[in-house]
Amino acid sequence: METDDGPAAVALNGLAVRFSTDRTIGPIDLKLPRGSLLGIVGANGSGKTTILRALCGLVRHDGDATILGEQVRFGKMPATLGAMIERPAFIEHGSARFNLAALRRRSDRSTVDIAELLRLAGLTEHAEVRVDEYSHGMRQRLAIVRAIMRRPPLVILDEPANALDPHGHRWLRSLLSSYKDDGGTVILASHVLHDVQALATHLLLLHEGTMLRFGDADQLIGSSRTLEDLFFELVPDQPQLGSLRGPS
Repeated sequence: METDDGPAAVALNGLAVRFSTDRTIGPIDLKLPRGSLLGIVGANGSGKTTILRALCGLVRHDGDATILGEQVRFGKMPATLGAMIERPAFIEHGSARFNLAALRRRSDRSTVDIAELLRLAGLTEHAEVRVDEYSHGMRQRLAIVRAIMRRPPLVILDEPANALDPHGHRWLRSLLSSYKDDGGTVILASHVLHDVQALATHLLLLHEGTMLRFGDADQLIGSSRTLEDLFFELVPDQPQLGSLRGPS
């Protein structure tokens, strides 16, 4: 699939992931233009992370998936992609500077400015601290800037707001908005609907492995007041638990 300006950032045609339990995620059909930010929204177990893993070549998939015209194949991370999927892994005994430098060497990106990445993450004063002494929020910041350090055309982030404090949420929104405005494309899976609504140009709503909606964010939300309102219109809340009683 192509646009007038060349290949779409992401094009999915019947993307599906099948599990041995007969459970299937998908099929997913969409075309995401370059310079956009896709928010993927769904309850736990809806398939958000599975779709992201398929785009990264980490799980086998049926159907067709391309990133900037490059076919996504199992076992091979697309070169045009930077990603943070699930719990980010680090060289735990190494500092933030050490971890970024190690990735720079592996990526053959000698021009990457590690000091600037540390400043961008707000970790300059903690640059020499071992990562295993970092808080969860500090690890998230480091993982996010690590995903964008090569300035890839597409960045995939799985629940990046986990453990971020209010300042961290504002930092994340500013970072991703700037990345998009500079021409990058971002796919963001998150339960923090306020962040998604503030950032997303496009939305993909999932429920139990099925694609409910995909399209322009403003058009999808439409007369709904918020993304949360839209989500609960499409996926009604579960029945409330009965009151808990102590021993009689």
